Amino acid sequence: MKRTLTALAAIAALTTVAPAAFAFENALAELQNQVTNELADKGYPTEFVDQLTLGELTTIRSLLEGGQGAGVQIQRILERAAQR
Repeated sequence: MKRTLTALAAIAALTTVAPAAFAFENALAELQNQVTNELADKGYPTEFVDQLTLGELTTIRSLLEGGQGAGVQIQRILERAAQR
């Protein structure tokens, strides 16, 4: 009985978490695609975009929108990703 309740609780938890995880993965993939396209348009290398963390992706996105002086910061982030 205790195992059955534990199993039911685990199943209930997974069914509520799975859609959120799926939505997050989709949003992350969309952000990666956007950053990849924007970097390519500006002449930056894009081969390590999939190595970037969510924080790095959002930072690069903000830097690309900001314009001036962002090149050095973007290059540093991309170099760190390449070393992983």
